[in-house]
Amino acid sequence: MTAVRLPPELGAAVDKWAASQDGAPTRSEAIRRLVEMALQASKPAGRPSSKSVERAKQLASRAIDGLVDPTAPAEEAAEPTEPVDPAEAEQPEADVDVADDAGEHRH
Repeated sequence: MTAVRLPPELGAAVDKWAASQDGAPTRSEAIRRLVEMALQASKPAGRPSSKSVERAKQLASRAIDGLVDPTAPAEEAAEPTEPVDPAEAEQPEADVDVADDAGEHRH
């Protein structure tokens, strides 16, 4: 057995949580369940199963398919796009306000 001191606010929160659970556990049982839940949640996630990986791929594919412009011609929508290399991406020119020697501003 382990005794635990709780600040009043935390004790009230535990009691409120316990009251919302099936069977309304005692405070001791509620604390035990909450500790077990916290310990379970803190475990590192294992490797996903191949079934989970395949399902994630399917969901991602559907989400990407939903991003296709419905007004685009069918042949354009069917073409795979090349990934953009950020180093080669065209950068828009900045609109810079520059004053010349006479104090005149120009863009």
